[in-house]
Amino acid sequence: MRAAPLPVTVSSADPVFAAIEAHRVTLAEFQAEAAFFLKKRRGHDQPEFRAARDAYEAATDALAAAGITTLPGLRAFTDYIADLRAYGRSEDWRMPYAIQVWHLSDAMANVSATLARVA
Repeated sequence: MRAAPLPVTVSSADPVFAAIEAHRVTLAEFQAEAAFFLKKRRGHDQPEFRAARDAYEAATDALAAAGITTLPGLRAFTDYIADLRAYGRSEDWRMPYAIQVWHLSDAMANVSATLARVA
């Protein structure tokens, strides 16, 4: 006799949850890399820092455009985006903002499109 399949959770059914988790991981990696280079005063032109920054930017691009298919996913997305606070000064890239204005614009367009589809 086969066991009943595990129920599909909202988080596994809506791709936005995976995008949020990927962004969390990449943000933590980027923050750790930035802190290391600040502590060592090696500058941000190091390949490791650039790679972490580029990965973080790509994850933020993907997050802002992530497919959202459910209202719980929409709520998780807006909660997460709203919680990305600026944590430094972006003009010198010492500690860039957690999310830039263009990402916020893309995220809001995503929210609007999702509401049009699921509400």
